[in-house]
Amino acid sequence: MGEYTKRGEFILWPNHLHLLVVLFDMPNKTVSSRKQWARLTRERFEGAYHNYLRATRSFPGSLVSFRRVGSSDTFQLNKRGEDVLRSRLPVWIHGMGPYHGVVKSARSRDIEPSALLQ
Repeated sequence: MGEYTKRGEFILWPNHLHLLVVLFDMPNKTVSSRKQWARLTRERFEGAYHNYLRATRSFPGSLVSFRRVGSSDTFQLNKRGEDVLRSRLPVWIHGMGPYHGVVKSARSRDIEPSALLQ
């Protein structure tokens, strides 16, 4: 399920948040392998490919749906993962503090999570 703070916030590492944002931006919110997920995240954010690949292995399973297809692992963002990005679930980013997710504009439109991390 994942770890929580004493205040009930779900704890994520920064690399996990980067992986979540990339997954959110994918068609059908799906990637077809850990390597693809790490490569796409590396192309989008600063960081080492092997660190992102390692983060896919420790990624909280409660935020994605996982399926084994042949020799690949397929991951799809689930409702709970989207709730993290849209700030419907309180999140604490290890070493950074609370994550506030998507913000509302003056016209109450959602701003996509990826726009917040550029």
